[in-house]
Amino acid sequence: MKSSKHLQQFVEQVIMEQQERPLYTAIVVDSLGAMKMRREMQKQDLAVDRWLTSNIHPAHGNQQLSHHMTITPGSLKPTDSLRMRLNQDVTVRVVGWGFDRSLGVAAWQVEPITGFPVKSGVPHITAQMENETVKPFKAAKIKNWRKLAEPFTVHGTFKIGRASCRERV
Repeated sequence: MKSSKHLQQFVEQVIMEQQERPLYTAIVVDSLGAMKMRREMQKQDLAVDRWLTSNIHPAHGNQQLSHHMTITPGSLKPTDSLRMRLNQDVTVRVVGWGFDRSLGVAAWQVEPITGFPVKSGVPHITAQMENETVKPFKAAKIKNWRKLAEPFTVHGTFKIGRASCRERV
C-alpha cells in the first residue's frame, strides 16, 4: 500500500514540474524552525548589523531567509531515488555560522543529513544578506565557518520549491 502512495506522489510531482520549472529541491524548514533560527541569531550574537534577515527582493520570489537547505538546484531527475523521499519530514541539526562580507551573505552551517547529499558544497541555510541585490546562493561560497556554542535542531520537509509556492514565514 505504501508503494502505491509513493507512486501517486511521484506522478503528481512530475505533472506539477511540467507545469512550472522548479527552482530547487530542498529541505524546507517549518515556520517554527525559521523563527527559532532568527531568535538564535540574536541570542548567540551572530547577526551582521543592518543586513536583511527576512524578505528579499521580488526577483528572488520574495523568498524568506532561514527558509530552506538546498539539496540540488532545480528538480530531481525522474530516475533519482530521492524522489521517493519527497514530503518526508527531516530533523536538521544546525552546528555552525559563517559569513563573508565580500559576498554579502551569512548562513547557518548544517550537519550533513544521511540520505540527502548536498550538491553545492557545505550544507547550509542562508540566513542574512547585505542587501536585496545579493543572490542567496552565494552562501555556498562561504569558506570560514565557526562552530556554534549551542547547536540546535529545526524541523523541515523534503520538497521541490517553485517561485509560486514559496512559503512565507
